[in-house]
Amino acid sequence: MPDWLSHIRFDPPLGWPATISMVIAMLAAAVWQYASRPGDVQRARRIVLCIIRGVALVAIAWALAGPTALVPSRTQRVRQRLIVLVDTSASMARRDTFTAPTVEQSRVSAASRIELLRDTWLTHDFLSRLRRGFADLKIYAFDAELNAIDPDVLASREPEGQATNLFEVLQTAAESAVPGDLGNAAAPAPPAWILLLSDGHDTSGTPLAAAIDGLKQSGCAVISVPTGSANPRPDVALTAWPDAEVLLKNQSTAIHAVVSRTDDSYPVARIDLFKDDLPIDSRTVAFDGRSLVKTRFSVSPSTPPGRPSAVHTYRVVVTPVTSDQPADSGRLKPPVQLAQEASTVNNSRWVIIQTSNERVRVILYEGSPNWDTRFLARALRSDDRIDLTTVYALGPQRTVIQASDTPRPGPDLQGYVAPDQPTERSLNRFDAVILGNGIERFFPGPHADLLVNYVRAHGGALVLARGQPISDTTEPARDARARLGMIEPVEWSHGVAVHTEIQPTPAAVTDPLMRFDGIESLADMLRDLPDIQVVTTVSGVKPAAIVLLRQESSDARTPSEAPTPALAYHSVGQGRVLAMLGSGLWRWSLLPDRLSIYDAVYRRFWTRAVHWLALGGRFLPGSDLSIHLSTLSAHPGETVVATVAARDPEALARSLDLTLTHPDGRAEIVGLTSTAEADSRMIATLSPRHPGLYRLSVSARQSDATAAAAFTVYDRSIEHLDTAARPGNLAAISEATGGAVLGIDEREKLFDLIESTGGKRGEADTWRPVFDQPIVLILIAGLLGVEWFARRRSGMA
Repeated sequence: MPDWLSHIRFDPPLGWPATISMVIAMLAAAVWQYASRPGDVQRARRIVLCIIRGVALVAIAWALAGPTALVPSRTQRVRQRLIVLVDTSASMARRDTFTAPTVEQSRVSAASRIELLRDTWLTHDFLSRLRRGFADLKIYAFDAELNAIDPDVLASREPEGQATNLFEVLQTAAESAVPGDLGNAAAPAPPAWILLLSDGHDTSGTPLAAAIDGLKQSGCAVISVPTGSANPRPDVALTAWPDAEVLLKNQSTAIHAVVSRTDDSYPVARIDLFKDDLPIDSRTVAFDGRSLVKTRFSVSPSTPPGRPSAVHTYRVVVTPVTSDQPADSGRLKPPVQLAQEASTVNNSRWVIIQTSNERVRVILYEGSPNWDTRFLARALRSDDRIDLTTVYALGPQRTVIQASDTPRPGPDLQGYVAPDQPTERSLNRFDAVILGNGIERFFPGPHADLLVNYVRAHGGALVLARGQPISDTTEPARDARARLGMIEPVEWSHGVAVHTEIQPTPAAVTDPLMRFDGIESLADMLRDLPDIQVVTTVSGVKPAAIVLLRQESSDARTPSEAPTPALAYHSVGQGRVLAMLGSGLWRWSLLPDRLSIYDAVYRRFWTRAVHWLALGGRFLPGSDLSIHLSTLSAHPGETVVATVAARDPEALARSLDLTLTHPDGRAEIVGLTSTAEADSRMIATLSPRHPGLYRLSVSARQSDATAAAAFTVYDRSIEHLDTAARPGNLAAISEATGGAVLGIDEREKLFDLIESTGGKRGEADTWRPVFDQPIVLILIAGLLGVEWFARRRSGMA
């Protein structure tokens, strides 16, 4: 077979059977036409015309056979495109030790990861060479997002990104590099490369395998240059918090500190406690093979005389101690930070505690006096931090008001409560409202909305001390019951259970309301104490309610399949509602000698409940203004919303000044705007960028009302918590995409790599049809034309 024939193949569009049949039919028709002609035409002429017809038919048969020829490939040199991605996340600020012949060793050992890249791959001369060597050069900086950047800006930009979406950024860059062309829409786009300068961190949580699959499909090769040490440096981190964030006069609390470490480099840690930058206590703790240790400090902050409240700031600082460093306690000696620790950002934490000099203002409404409310009032009056006012209905026309024996400043009793008809303003003067039974006497029908708004909108605390607080069945009572039901933690039924045994729920184990010093077992205590006499059964518990105690009755007039709650609470709007579902708890205050260990339980329970409810509300006791913060610990740049509220809605009509004090001591006035709701609140939006302690204070220009708050800003980004480089990520990406990994001192290899693998673009050998060549069409047309003309001259046409 001739060599040229090996480069020809046939693929007839009509198939071989049809094509052969057509060719044979056309040849037979030609032979028959000329062989059957009369003798007046010379035989030689008929033979010549038949041959001409046959040659034309052969050409037609060639076309019908669908011949294709193999066309060799061609290679052309093209200029390529390069995308440079520079990591500017916070981890690039880490200082590691490198070995790079192109940079002075003294400079390298002290350089950060980004500084080392600036001295090598990002110099002005090298970037100029890249521009001359590539058809298109684009430079981007990335952390959480990808942004085009000017090289001159890149030279001075500090790495501050709080997250690194490395894989997502690579995918975005690869997709933008594939389509398009440099000036010629008809020509294929030149090949593209990505030069990745990074430490390999990715904080998005994207699996490496998924990222590699996406990059493979893009067809873009990645040349990576890892920077930074892959060995994690030793580090300790501190977490601190108080038992209570708000305290009343003469109360104490504990500040807990937990220190964790990454490895065994630091066997001992020293923890110091500062207040207003003054050292007040210190601990030295040994890890003893553990990854974390705990300790606690007891503090008793007090509000300065003459001020209703104060904000106290404590700072807990941990200093790691190496095995070759003396581990003496050195109480109150300034700590020495170790240079080799990975990060000192997580070595200190602020703890903020508010205190109040004012007594908790409580009002108790009782429409059907009995022993429960009598003993409850006695227990609350025994606490000098509670200012109790009681309102008893002793008949249809008689109301008795009894205030605390301790004088209190400010308006007289009428300023706190209107005896016969409470108002929104009078209720807002109290930190907590306690309801006994038969309270429809004071809050009939629509007047129950006063209690609903007191809790929801004004952040008040409501206590249902004897179960369902409405006992009457008149129309005003039913209306009040429906309105009050919107904020109650349970849905009442009509049955009661008597002589019930109280048991704790799992939630009670950790709830602060159920903590009693000296009592080891809450279940044993409840088993020893007298049963509750009567508990109102319920048909359901609200979804957000927390049940602390439940009861199981042996004598239920309306049996229930599930145990009935005995004590529950929930948050509603800005406030809280606590419900004791039964009566007879007063018997806990009259115990026999054998139960003398529980003598203080009744008083401690109710006083603690009132303290907890009042301090968890919007206002501190005695404060007419408050500042509520959306968070007490924010990230740099995170939005913090400060909500300023007033007990008296008319107070917001006056001018209020909100002052923000920055960590450097700089103070600024922050603008307040009204909220969408028609209530006594205004808001300010803050965006602190620098770590540290921020203080807020608000004051009314036309009165002496003030309030204060504080919050902290910490950089808790994983960029600071995990500083080890990830060269393995970069190597896997480069290998999967057909790229390469280059060292910090291997800049010249970039050009060699591009030249050897991507400097040319070739076209593969292809099969092209040849039946539609002009010569074939000319041959067929010419032969058929000559044959027709000759036949016409011969009289055969």
